[in-house]
Amino acid sequence: MPQSAPPLNLGWHLQEWLTVKHKRQADILRDLEWDRARTSRIISGKQPFTRDDVLALAKWLQIEPYELLMPPQRAAQLRAIEQSTIDLAAAIQAHSVVEPPGQSSQAGAPRSARPEPRKLAKGR
Repeated sequence: MPQSAPPLNLGWHLQEWLTVKHKRQADILRDLEWDRARTSRIISGKQPFTRDDVLALAKWLQIEPYELLMPPQRAAQLRAIEQSTIDLAAAIQAHSVVEPPGQSSQAGAPRSARPEPRKLAKGR
């Protein structure tokens, strides 16, 4: 059996996430099939959580694992910033004409509409 990662000693915000997601300790017991003592110790912070704990809880709460290490309000702010950035990039891309490398906007124009190439003077 593979060894579990050593316990992490960072603070986390599990109780706040449970409240925001309208979950209770009994839900963890039922859904994740954890025992009562372990669940109580993890929620209260008396037992350090492992990587496996974080991954299981994040998946169950439908959040990113790192979000357990911040208040839900902060995670919501970061998600809003991320979505705004994605929306802005999409808007910029939709309003920009991006030409593939090696092609110019005149590549498809009829020959008569293209400007004549400049001729270099002899001696250059």
